[in-house]
Amino acid sequence: MLVAVESAPPNASKHPSASSILVVDDEHASGELAVTLLKSQGYAVRLVSDGKEALAAVARGEVDLLLLDLMMSRMDGVEICAHVRNELRDPFLPIVITTSLNDRESRIRAKEAGADDVLVKPLDGLELLVRIDSLLRTRGQVAELLRERDRSTQDLHFARVTLQNQQRLLRSVESTSESVRALLERHRRALEGAKKRLSGLPEAREELARLSQAGDELQLSVEGLLGANTGTVVRVADGAEAGPEAHDGRTHATAIK
Repeated sequence: MLVAVESAPPNASKHPSASSILVVDDEHASGELAVTLLKSQGYAVRLVSDGKEALAAVARGEVDLLLLDLMMSRMDGVEICAHVRNELRDPFLPIVITTSLNDRESRIRAKEAGADDVLVKPLDGLELLVRIDSLLRTRGQVAELLRERDRSTQDLHFARVTLQNQQRLLRSVESTSESVRALLERHRRALEGAKKRLSGLPEAREELARLSQAGDELQLSVEGLLGANTGTVVRVADGAEAGPEAHDGRTHATAIK
């Protein structure tokens, strides 16, 4: 049950566009008082009396804050809170549990279940609004941090993919470079061999020139020798044609020999 609702600040909440509050209370009158107060501050508020309906709304992502009554017939506030934390695995959803039991054990149970705040009835409207505003601010900060984490994760993933692509490109370039180096080395060795062959070419030419000259000299010698022999034969032949009158018998005999 709410008391001192009139003590609520007149200005609207700073979170109306981003905050949907689900009030879970099986006592309709008590729940309506909370709904009226929260709506006056600009929050989007819905009232349900069943824990399963509340959990379904949370699972669909329709809730920014849960305001739970501790004592309910089907599923109490502690059970709903524990289910949100353990089964739905939503550690950042703000949960406020209200209880008419002003005892230490009830508050400890609620905290152990994962409640962010525990308020004892009758509730002061101003205190309730301040607690809710504080929790929603914290939720907004956490949401921004999570978005920043997601952006950083995406940036890191992009950086990793980029690095992997660059590494593959580098390996490809290195492999191509090795092939180019090997090709250049083969061309270098071929060039050196060609240079050696070309450097020996003048000597080969000189050797060929010497051999050619020696061949020419030999040919001249052979031709000279043949020419000399031919002249002798011609002279002998000419002497034979001159007859016995030109030579004596001894000379003629020697020529015949």
